[in-house]
Amino acid sequence: MHHTIFLPSVRRDNGTGHLIRSLSAAASLNIRDPGKAAVYVPAGRRRDTIDTRLIESWYPTVPIVRELPPSVPCVVLDQRRTDAELERALPDRTFVIAVDESGPVRRTAELVVDILRPARGLCNVRAAVDPPRRRRARPPTVVRRVLVSFGGEDPAGLTSIVSSALLALPEAENLDITVVRGASFGRRAFPPPLSQRPAAAQLRETFADYDLVVTSYGLTAFEAQAAGVPVALVAPTAYHARLGRAAGFFRLGVRRVSRKAARAVIARPERALGRASSPRRESLAEVIAAREIHGSNLCPACGAGRNPAVARLSHASFFRCGCSGIVYRVGMERSKVSYGRRYFFEEYKRQYGKSYLDDFNAIKTIGAARIRTIERLSNGESPALLDIGCAYGPFLVAARERGFAPCGVDVSSEAIEHVERKLAIPAVCGDIRTVDLGGAFGRTQFEVVTLWYVIEHFADFGAMLTMVRGMIEPGGILAFSTPNLSGISARARFGRFVHDSPRDHYVILSPSAARRILRGHGFRVLRTRVTGHHPERFPLVGSFGALHRPVRAASRVLRWGDTFEMYARYLGSGL
Repeated sequence: MHHTIFLPSVRRDNGTGHLIRSLSAAASLNIRDPGKAAVYVPAGRRRDTIDTRLIESWYPTVPIVRELPPSVPCVVLDQRRTDAELERALPDRTFVIAVDESGPVRRTAELVVDILRPARGLCNVRAAVDPPRRRRARPPTVVRRVLVSFGGEDPAGLTSIVSSALLALPEAENLDITVVRGASFGRRAFPPPLSQRPAAAQLRETFADYDLVVTSYGLTAFEAQAAGVPVALVAPTAYHARLGRAAGFFRLGVRRVSRKAARAVIARPERALGRASSPRRESLAEVIAAREIHGSNLCPACGAGRNPAVARLSHASFFRCGCSGIVYRVGMERSKVSYGRRYFFEEYKRQYGKSYLDDFNAIKTIGAARIRTIERLSNGESPALLDIGCAYGPFLVAARERGFAPCGVDVSSEAIEHVERKLAIPAVCGDIRTVDLGGAFGRTQFEVVTLWYVIEHFADFGAMLTMVRGMIEPGGILAFSTPNLSGISARARFGRFVHDSPRDHYVILSPSAARRILRGHGFRVLRTRVTGHHPERFPLVGSFGALHRPVRAASRVLRWGDTFEMYARYLGSGL
């Protein structure tokens, strides 16, 4: 099965650029990983679709699929505007990449890549066209050879309009004008003085042979500019003219050629060299190859799909579920976070100014306050307590000092070794989803289960809650802490909040969303405590120390702290 299937537009009047771009990117991916990518072109020919056979033949290494499979890990939409019918036909649990998309799917796609669209709306990556290998050694000082290229269809007939206008100029006798016959031009004829060349897969490698390329806003314009060739645009619509202006291209007109502008660019082609080259960006194939493409836009709490994006970064998209109320992350990082010694020492010290063990007593003091709350809520005299993500064990020590029978689980082998050897508390190393609790601790259920800043690390959040519920005896206590979606940092600077969110955090909860989700899993929330009141995070407060005390008080009253703790009783499966 192919991992990635491109779905380009093959509709008439949409041009052939979508198909060519998809085939080119798929071919590049298949060089790295043969058979990884394919392109979907619907079976049969319809009046409203172009004949794709010639263009398909240019890319023999790219498989063409005629029907969408029932499941595929990744789909790349290059449709210009995906219609609702096609969006509904996409396989479930598919990672969707939207390229230059302007339709509703832009809001719900896992990854949005803009190449030709102006930088508006939420976008993960501003990608680049594949640059030609051949570039002009130096820009032309005078125009002799002109290439006229308006894509595979040219529905506005701009090839004829432009070539006729150029032939009518006084400078025409010194011009060698070549027009590109698009793959869907049919029997369209051009005056004999013009040279003609057929469209081809590697047309961009010929741009360096010309002194000027006349085209419309699209891939050809950017490829020619990347080849160091002056580019002049004739737009089919006012919209395309605005796009060309925003991108800094020299413009000859809309559906016509300004005689004055044409003569000016022929005399001084440097006017059409475009803006200075921008910093290098990834090509579409590089964007896909450089990211871990997996998962889909499904709420990890309730399973609702196709939720709208609320933030997009180069390595992740964040979506808000209208049903559960959570914000969740779909990440694309290839490197995973390691919870070894470096995580608790170098990285912890970089964030807090001291290592985790240096901070042990302070964390234990916070844990002592938490265990006193649990003590008041729990029923047993010396309850068995399981701390998931126990790290080096400060909370376990606080629990033991209050008469609890604690044990811990953590993925860090160094941390577990410290808990067992230094603290003499039962602990096991591993992922809680696969640990044999019975073998490790002689029991599979506990009166108390705690997760301090751990639940946000589970991408399968709903499944994790179901699993944890099975570890708690009826009437037992679940206690956890987590970042607060209703806190001041998320409210005031949401973009910065998610940008600074650790890459191993997958869900962001508010107290109200957590309460609703826990109720659905058979819990009754007993207490919520909003924590993390940091006045310096409030807008306009900054370093004004005099404001810190009243702002902190206001934050407590309004419950705008950046973290919260929640304590809930499990009512049992039959309650």
